[in-house]
Amino acid sequence: MSFQYQELATNESLRLLRVDRLDKSKGTLMCTLLHIDRHDPPPGVSWIALSYRWGDEKDLVTLRLREVSDVASGIPPSALEDDYSSTQAPRSALDMTLSLYHSGHISDRWIWIDYICLNQQDQTEKGIQVGLMGSVYSLSAQTIVYTGPASYSTSTAMDFLKGLKAVFEGSPRGDRNVEWKPEMGRLARPPDASMVREAVLPHDVLFVWGQHSLPWAEMEALANWDTRSNLFALLGNATGTWTAISTLKKIMLLRQNRQGSARGYRCGLSFALYTCDAATSFDPRDRIFGLLGLLYGPEAAIDIKPDYSSKTTPAAVFTRATRKYTVQNDSFELVYSAGIGLLRDIEGLPSWVPDYTKSLRQFPGGHLCAGKGDLRSLDLEPLQFQASEFKVQAYLVDTISHVLPYKTLRRPSEYTSMEDDSQVAWYLEHAIRHVSQAYPVPWSEDLPACFVRTLTSNSVVLSGVDGGTPSPPAFDRAFAQLGIARKLGILGSATPRPNQVATAKERQSFLTTVAGYMEDNTICTIPRGRMALVPRHAEPGDVVAVCPGARLPFILRPSRREAAGCQRFQMVGTDTERLFWNS
Repeated sequence: MSFQYQELATNESLRLLRVDRLDKSKGTLMCTLLHIDRHDPPPGVSWIALSYRWGDEKDLVTLRLREVSDVASGIPPSALEDDYSSTQAPRSALDMTLSLYHSGHISDRWIWIDYICLNQQDQTEKGIQVGLMGSVYSLSAQTIVYTGPASYSTSTAMDFLKGLKAVFEGSPRGDRNVEWKPEMGRLARPPDASMVREAVLPHDVLFVWGQHSLPWAEMEALANWDTRSNLFALLGNATGTWTAISTLKKIMLLRQNRQGSARGYRCGLSFALYTCDAATSFDPRDRIFGLLGLLYGPEAAIDIKPDYSSKTTPAAVFTRATRKYTVQNDSFELVYSAGIGLLRDIEGLPSWVPDYTKSLRQFPGGHLCAGKGDLRSLDLEPLQFQASEFKVQAYLVDTISHVLPYKTLRRPSEYTSMEDDSQVAWYLEHAIRHVSQAYPVPWSEDLPACFVRTLTSNSVVLSGVDGGTPSPPAFDRAFAQLGIARKLGILGSATPRPNQVATAKERQSFLTTVAGYMEDNTICTIPRGRMALVPRHAEPGDVVAVCPGARLPFILRPSRREAAGCQRFQMVGTDTERLFWNS
């Protein structure tokens, strides 16, 4: 008989699951579902909330469930197989449950696991329960963040983490010259970024890799070690390692601030989206709905209710969220990541709405002009909308005259020398030739520095919280030593002095930064020969617009449709440090 969910008594009710036993003959989990009031659970009933990645929703396996609401008898497991009915759940969820059951983490414990404890077929219930999901984690006795089964090197990584702990606990807090072992590359697999919100809200968090586990205090220490000694750089700047450490630091920031360790904490929708930027969701709408439980403080109040009905499309959810936040805060914060010049998968988005399933553009650096401030003398109107259109005041300051077109076929490998990467070499050569149409070789003394700062967006990729660190002089030295710069003769015949010679690490850092920005951007020229870095899909004729109160200029595409007193445009986009350099 197929399992049928019983209706929850109230919106504050939730289901908990307990693994009763494993039917070894069939390899099937036999489980009990219990209804409780989350704020008033029966005596002796607490729960462990599970955080994990769903995996392939089409890869389903069978489990057997029974559902009860009477706890008077203590709810012993039933010996009668007929008391249980069959249902299906993703293999990833059941493999995790079985692994945690065998390891003893959830034996004889009530757990909350979203796919099974929510009736996935009841969209009304799902919308209500997702809106209250924050309380499931904050009220849990413990949350287990299951990052997957152990890999072949997990044991080695765990052993090395113990050694790291001894090194850091035995060294002065300011020591940045610790000797590192090559085994550092075997660092334990990081938690997936989609689990950020579940790791922030609970008091007690345990990270699990197969039979291995670490409490939050140990993971927090790893993030602190990076702050002390730039762990990421010492690990060879591998993207996977940076993502792991960056995710941990974001969790640490949110946890500390939410617990009052940082003054003035608030978490609005913009902060949650940028902080959880790398999060993935099988239902795109959860990029908004799934973060609502993180919102906290003065900016938390936003009129968005989870709605999983078929009529509510991802485009509608993203548009409503962007509009609500923008008007409520009179801020461009979310709009910075929008534009048809960026890769977008969600259909039906207005040009001013970001595709939140993609990595968001880095938030404008804190060293730039910060928001509107006190600009009352300019008589600015609040940001507003008319139907699906975003109405702003703007000054059109320039027009793009030519864009270097190209297609990125692949992301450069993080483990190979960028000097040997043909794609980066092609981009650099054609970018130089593009600029040389306005500035014949050899270039003037100041032009190479402008070129370098444009290609690198005047910042060091992956350095600093807001990506706002100005490009170092080493980038200029590295560029001057590249074979392509000498081949095209842009620097003349001058020979660099010994103190101007860049190291192999500095050249790799410069080229890695160029590669990071070329994935979504390209170089262009605007009238009078000035250079700019713009979204890859910008076109000649697009205009540069400055909106009073915005930290960055926007790239807009004129529309033939006009209205009285207004010009219409599509937003092409902008990016961190979209700076225009006078050459």
